[in-house]
Amino acid sequence: MGAKWCIFLFYLQQTNAGTLVLQVTTKAQPSRAKEQMESPAIHSMRGYFVGSKGLELPEYYEVIMVDEVPVFYYDSTMTAEVLLPDWLNFPEGRLHWNDINSIAIHNKHSMAVALQVTIQHVNQTGDFPSKVHIYQAHGRCDLHPDGTIQSFVTHAYNGKDFLSFDVETKTWTAATPQAVYYKRKRESAARSERTAEFYKHQCVERMKIFLKNAPALLVDNHRAPEVSLLEKRGSTSSDVTVTCHVTGFYPPTAQVEWLGAGVRPLVEGVNSGEVLPNGDGTFQLRKTLTISAAAQNTQSYRCLVLHSSVPSNITRHWVPNKDPPTAVIGGIITVVTCLFVLLGLAIYCYKRRTGCQCTGSTYEAAATRTEDNGETDATT
Repeated sequence: MGAKWCIFLFYLQQTNAGTLVLQVTTKAQPSRAKEQMESPAIHSMRGYFVGSKGLELPEYYEVIMVDEVPVFYYDSTMTAEVLLPDWLNFPEGRLHWNDINSIAIHNKHSMAVALQVTIQHVNQTGDFPSKVHIYQAHGRCDLHPDGTIQSFVTHAYNGKDFLSFDVETKTWTAATPQAVYYKRKRESAARSERTAEFYKHQCVERMKIFLKNAPALLVDNHRAPEVSLLEKRGSTSSDVTVTCHVTGFYPPTAQVEWLGAGVRPLVEGVNSGEVLPNGDGTFQLRKTLTISAAAQNTQSYRCLVLHSSVPSNITRHWVPNKDPPTAVIGGIITVVTCLFVLLGLAIYCYKRRTGCQCTGSTYEAAATRTEDNGETDATT
């Protein structure tokens, strides 16, 4: 099955600490992300490269991220090189940064060519008729604790897998018949050699420089998440919704899972929100689990949180509330109140009816006595 691609959306936020935070929505790779989160010692550097036409976006932009923290951003609207950050202002750092800027300019031209060639070819074949064209590339290198390096390079066109590059064998693979034409243009031995060399060696060396110097990546700047469970019961059903609220963490990557009796994360009834900024440089994330009435007492439920600031994990257990739900208590109170009101009305009406009959009998008796005295003709 093909991987799902999306346009890389981004925004910048100036935090109170003066840190420039870049949020990116990227191609999801859940299995790799889970492996990395479960082993915090695994470090990764990723590059996201996007060329487009027909969108209200720069025609080209790229983002470099280390351990999910943005460290470099460039787009085609910039008229000068990206400024050197203070924490790289030393000989090796300046050389490193200048090289990144030069490669960004090269990438911009390469993506423009890739987009143009692909558009021309698919237009000739009649495939992908659209006024919007997006060519995306994603490159990644992972460094494991034992020194093992894993690298990945994939391309997509209009949101669908297009090409992939095997760093070990230095070969390109077309994901669709439409990609064969461009695959052949990329298969020069020299070009494939350079790509493999970068992702097997240079990528890791650059990542080490970032890990050593970038303030956002230093362990001292990490913030551990606070985790709480928020319970809400439905007004029309017995289902309960439990939200695992994770907040105050940095870097902005956290894995949050709902677990049942087993060790595999729950999927059914689970909804995950986006990672959102708090405004103080930290982030928050919510993951909600809806539990039916029948399933509430069949197994235990717990929220598991993994973050690079925590050596192991954070777990919060949800226990069903044994007390009667608020809605039920409110209903009982309402019924009892109504019964008291009805009882009071019944007593009142009974007493009133009894009082009227007594008054009537007294009046009738007095009238009878008056008639007997012959005084009832006084009207004339």
